[in-house]
Amino acid sequence: MKKGLFLVLILLFGVTSVAMAAPPPTTTITPVVNVSQQGSMLVFTKIDVSNFCSSGAPEAIPCTTAGSPCGATCIATLYPADDTTPCSAPGAYCVTSFGNAGVCSPNPGTCEAARDTIVSITNSGPAPVNVHCYWINGKDQQPHDFTLELTAHHPVVFDARYGVGEFPFLLGYPVFTSPFNINGDGNVGELKCFAVDTATGTKQIKWNYLTGTAKTIDYLAAPPTAYEYNAWSFAGIPKTNTLVCAGSPTVSCPYLGGTCADGSLCIDAGNGASIGTPGTILMDGTQYSACPAYWQSNFFASGAGQFISPVWIPDSDLTLVPCKEDVRQNHAFTYTKAVFTVWDELETPHSGSYQCMECFYEDFLTKVGFDAPNTTNPGNFFTLANLGTIVGYFRVQGVADQSKCATIPGITMVNSPLLGLLVEEVEILGDISKTATTGFTFGTDPSGSLIWH
Repeated sequence: MKKGLFLVLILLFGVTSVAMAAPPPTTTITPVVNVSQQGSMLVFTKIDVSNFCSSGAPEAIPCTTAGSPCGATCIATLYPADDTTPCSAPGAYCVTSFGNAGVCSPNPGTCEAARDTIVSITNSGPAPVNVHCYWINGKDQQPHDFTLELTAHHPVVFDARYGVGEFPFLLGYPVFTSPFNINGDGNVGELKCFAVDTATGTKQIKWNYLTGTAKTIDYLAAPPTAYEYNAWSFAGIPKTNTLVCAGSPTVSCPYLGGTCADGSLCIDAGNGASIGTPGTILMDGTQYSACPAYWQSNFFASGAGQFISPVWIPDSDLTLVPCKEDVRQNHAFTYTKAVFTVWDELETPHSGSYQCMECFYEDFLTKVGFDAPNTTNPGNFFTLANLGTIVGYFRVQGVADQSKCATIPGITMVNSPLLGLLVEEVEILGDISKTATTGFTFGTDPSGSLIWH
């Protein structure tokens, strides 16, 4: 026997042995959301069409309407900066929302369209399908919905800021009016899309042929850069799988996605069937894939300096969205506390970091815990000074803990699984580029839901 073949047989035997081993008692087999499968519902954690002031401030200042002048802004003398507190005049002293002393910066120029996101959604199925979407504005948590009509094997792409696509495909609109950039205001938020029946558009259906990507263009970076990520994909879960050939139900079907003898695709006959109660999507592992119990990601500590010369990782931008949401007109906000456990390179866990959030959270890791609606600044272990090592990883989940979170009239804190996105800034010889990761999931949480009517 040749040595190479002997080695291959050993490796195959080893792999087979591992696959046949019984799972440990803590292992769950509930289907869980991921970004590599086709699904019946897609979640884009961050759609960015932000506006920023063009110049004159120590850091980028968000602004509202593109083309308008930017007034004096309160910049904290202690980190982190606060760019929302009004100023009386440039040069005057001000106090940030967290009580830090600040100084009013001069007019930082004109409000400009700084970022845009190109969204792509594909129906790889053998028949047409309608896809209903909800854009949730991260500023005011207001949902805006629209419907896409996709034909069989149909990819579509559109520009979130301007609503420009290859051709008009939005149902009821001769031209795609973008819901992401209402009145020209710069926004950042999330997008949830799911398959619905074509007859009434009121029933969510199993259609595990949907995939999606989001590509964000950052014109503010020097030089301009972009990053892309796959949408989170929730599969519709049938009680039974019935495989049939799309060309003829009498032809033998080899396997899901395989080619039948008549040349047609082997499909799941359950696709197209309604799931659960119309208007209520349950991500519980029985109707749709379950949400993760924890969301996890690796990160580089801010302030670590050069990692590999001449590469720097200045900071990372974190986005979190709840897996439990109500997008009806008179909806209840999902108010939760994102609680972090952070591990350093020496395997030491650090607890105490948290961020209260309403429906959507997005900011740099170094600002976690400093943003409203937090009422107290907790520990932040995402800097080199506090973490003590260059890299680490964190795990986060949403809990119903009102302590040290502002009281919002009529809103109750809830437990909620979270989905995330981490965008890292990478500086090479002075040029900034960006990379994105949807991280990793840990365990399952069957409490996720989307109530849409």
